[in-house]
Amino acid sequence: MAAPKFPYPSDEWIGQPSDDPRNHSGCYGGIDTENVKTWQKKMKDRGWSLGVDGCYGPESEGVCRDFQSEKGLTVDGDVGPKTWEKTWSAPVTDDGGDGGDGGSSSSGKPPSDPGSGTDRRNRALKWMADHRGITEDPVNSNCDSRKDGIRAAQDRCAGGGTWLRYQPWCGTWCFNALQAAGGVKGLDSNMASVAWIESQARAGRDPFSSWTTNGDKCEPGDLVVLYGSGTHVGMLRQVQSSSSIVTEEGNTSVGSNGGSAQKTRSRSSDVYGYARVDYHGSS
Repeated sequence: MAAPKFPYPSDEWIGQPSDDPRNHSGCYGGIDTENVKTWQKKMKDRGWSLGVDGCYGPESEGVCRDFQSEKGLTVDGDVGPKTWEKTWSAPVTDDGGDGGDGGSSSSGKPPSDPGSGTDRRNRALKWMADHRGITEDPVNSNCDSRKDGIRAAQDRCAGGGTWLRYQPWCGTWCFNALQAAGGVKGLDSNMASVAWIESQARAGRDPFSSWTTNGDKCEPGDLVVLYGSGTHVGMLRQVQSSSSIVTEEGNTSVGSNGGSAQKTRSRSSDVYGYARVDYHGSS
């Protein structure tokens, strides 16, 4: 089926609420709401699990990211012209079924199911890798104005609000990676706080299963608290040796500015502890 014409200029998009005039969330009524409903309904017709309410929130963004990944599109969570067109023109993926058009696998799992814990960990780490090299602009501002940069991540963590802008964003960066993983329970704006991450992990509360100081008990995609309680957090990519780990971090040093980067950290002098993420929370 041919896609209806993308309802905005080519440099605009449908996304979670922001103050960028090029962004259309549908959450405030008017024609934007109808356009978001059109996209949501088509995705639901394809077999994806999401509400058709005309407000492009975290659920819609998560489905969009999974769809973009499945179809080889740039994964930014926004519905631009290419994603809009593929929503109508791309074949429905059967995910291991008999080649039909039902949009589900032979096990009955819809395509929006986030998959196994390993799949989710890989998606979280991919989000981190895809967002390496973003730096604060202006320098050392704890913010920027990129479409999918620091400010956008802060606003997503704040549930579409703006109150996390210009605040330290290492926890916010981890929130966005876990949101991109899909299926992780207990994600909310509290993840902007490193102290909250530690407290939740120690109590075994979502989105964490436990807290440990032994990196050998952790897996890629778990969070790493660095330098001391409430100080800094990143995501574990690899236990490199008995003395070092590799991390993905936001709000870390990139030259003389703050930014996002892959880092090698000392297990003895840098690591304070590990918050083990429950990637199986919705299985």
